[in-house]
Amino acid sequence: MVVWRQVPDVAIVESGERVAMSNLSRLGQAPVLLEGSALLVYDAVDGTLDSDGVVAALTARFPDAPALEAQVRACLEELASAGFIERG
Repeated sequence: MVVWRQVPDVAIVESGERVAMSNLSRLGQAPVLLEGSALLVYDAVDGTLDSDGVVAALTARFPDAPALEAQVRACLEELASAGFIERG
């Protein structure tokens, strides 16, 4: 099992229900705002769960959410592409 983990070089500034994030090893990249479901996906990445585990954790919290699995998997890939999470 290959788990997802948060990248340690990420600076986070919290503001209410959203966070601004910047990968300090990619200083040319603009900061990104996360809120809502994207922030929930990021928070679920704790270094112990693979993609299936993150999907399961969020499905348990939101059992009636339509198309949750596809959205969570897409969000994981977007967070990885932005340099905020990685497989480890």
